[in-house]
Amino acid sequence: MGTRFDAGDHIVAVRWYERVTTDPERRTFEIGGDEVCFFNSTELRCRNVQMELHSGPALRARRGAAATSALATCAAAESKEPQRQYRLLRDIEIDILKHCR
Repeated sequence: MGTRFDAGDHIVAVRWYERVTTDPERRTFEIGGDEVCFFNSTELRCRNVQMELHSGPALRARRGAAATSALATCAAAESKEPQRQYRLLRDIEIDILKHCR
């Protein structure tokens, strides 16, 4: 059985991140593989979760005349993603857990 989409619904592509096993607090994540899953936006519980870059190449925004197309910018960022780890801030984790219970 597939996912139902009604008028006005949006498809969302999700790339999964996994916990880094060396973090005793379990709040550090890195890319979990190449699989991308698709969901109906009405199924999402959390969005725009802010995480800080914990290690790996810096995130850089391009602006103005030096900017390339959005697709090229995404491709450049994507190539560095396997080297990055992100940390979920404690207060954000607490807020997420409050809403998921």
